[in-house]
Amino acid sequence: MVKIIDERPTKDPSDKPNPEHATFRAGDETSRRLQVIRIGLLGCGTVGGAVARRITKANKALEGRGLRLELVRSLVRDTKKARRDIPPSLQLTDDANLFLAERYDVVIEALGGLDAPRALINRLLAAGVPVVTANKEVVAAHGDGFAEAARLGGTRIRFEAAAIPGVRFLETIARPNVAGDVAEFAGVLNGASQFILSSIENDGLSFDAALHRAVVLGLAEPDASRDLKGLDAADKLRLILRELGLETAEAIAPATTAVDAITPQIVADARRLAGRIRQVALARNQGDTLEAYVGPAWVAEGHAFAKLASVENSVTFRDAAGTRTQYVGAGAGPDVTAQALLNDVVAIATEPASIVDTAHRNPLRRRVCANIRTPWFVYASFRRDATNPSRVSELLASAGVLFRRFESPPPAGGVERVVGITFPQDASTVHEASKTIVDVAGGAVWAIPAIEDSTHG
Repeated sequence: MVKIIDERPTKDPSDKPNPEHATFRAGDETSRRLQVIRIGLLGCGTVGGAVARRITKANKALEGRGLRLELVRSLVRDTKKARRDIPPSLQLTDDANLFLAERYDVVIEALGGLDAPRALINRLLAAGVPVVTANKEVVAAHGDGFAEAARLGGTRIRFEAAAIPGVRFLETIARPNVAGDVAEFAGVLNGASQFILSSIENDGLSFDAALHRAVVLGLAEPDASRDLKGLDAADKLRLILRELGLETAEAIAPATTAVDAITPQIVADARRLAGRIRQVALARNQGDTLEAYVGPAWVAEGHAFAKLASVENSVTFRDAAGTRTQYVGAGAGPDVTAQALLNDVVAIATEPASIVDTAHRNPLRRRVCANIRTPWFVYASFRRDATNPSRVSELLASAGVLFRRFESPPPAGGVERVVGITFPQDASTVHEASKTIVDVAGGAVWAIPAIEDSTHG
């Protein structure tokens, strides 16, 4: 395990590396011409190992710019664990104080988790060391504190890789002419869930088979619960909203319905209504309140989210004037994440600090409301001897939930199903009506937002 002895800075904060001018190393003529960026690596697992493996390839591309990346030391939980393709010169240690005693131009955090990364990032920033991270959990929970620590330490923290690794957009959306003017936001923010749902939809796989494929390909961890339950996407949503000037007063809780509830039958019935199932993150700015939803949704075939490739993610936001902006890129994979981290390293070493890096913003903290108003995709299954499709429709209508599209697919194995798209309705009303059907007819009712046009994305 990583040993953290104390949280005091390891050197005088006034003795800071200059993030604009990395170290020039003495040696042969080639070395004297190259600007060498000394990198510390927190964690050398899936993502950290990919960073280590990509250094050589990255350096070939950077030589023309007069740069070279040099991994100096990595803090790991187990120094004896076998690690593939890491540079033999990379020193491994499980002692945090020994790691922090080294001199770095920038440190990459790839440990994952919450407590240890938070403590280490704060120590580094306090000592004036720039930090790059892909850890959306720790940035979502402690981003404001990191920004303040970086300001006091006279340094920078970047986390582009924590949103959509294949797209560099956080700095753009955080600029003052964009921040705080967002009316609605929608995104597909988790690459593992997108790959699993695409595999079920396009290849007819069961959920378990699709998850296994994602793990084998390195697109999901063996324990993918944070991806499937929407926790990863919820952290990303909170992180992105903060950059847009929409700070939430508390964490955003995902819906109780998770990706692992998706079956090939549900996917097929979604297709019956000309739609696809995606894990989405939705937010609507209501002044001092932020309506938010994170979980599965039905997306119309013509929508941009329905057209995403198997590991692609996307974010779309609409400002108060109605202008929509969209970003699309790869959302999963250790190599994609590693490349995004290295891009941030180079940016810190070569680009001047921008107003986004140095500004100390105090956005209005909005409380989160889960009672989002939207059309809903409703899927209900029940025994043929318990009720019938017409009765289900009547029960929903009596609760104020009216369908704009409604179908009763042919029964299978003695089980009836109904699927439909409702008119816009509050989440609380739809969920209460769903409970009524379950109480009367048994079976199961599944209600998720329906995204048909530019209302969300």
